[in-house]
Amino acid sequence: MSSVNGIIQTATAISNAQLHNKVDIAVLKKQQEASQQAGDAAVQLIEAAAAAGKQIDSLELSDG
Repeated sequence: MSSVNGIIQTATAISNAQLHNKVDIAVLKKQQEASQQAGDAAVQLIEAAAAAGKQIDSLELSDG
């Protein structure tokens, strides 16, 4: 009976390890998505700042 318990314990340990791996992967995917969104937002801010800068430059040139 001892070997059956050992097999059960091993199967349980493998199942737990697989579950932990799935959770870890899901968390990493969420972190990657959040990083991507933050990067996209940063790019949008930079593009908006560049566009505003161009508008200011064009106003200064037309006044000059």
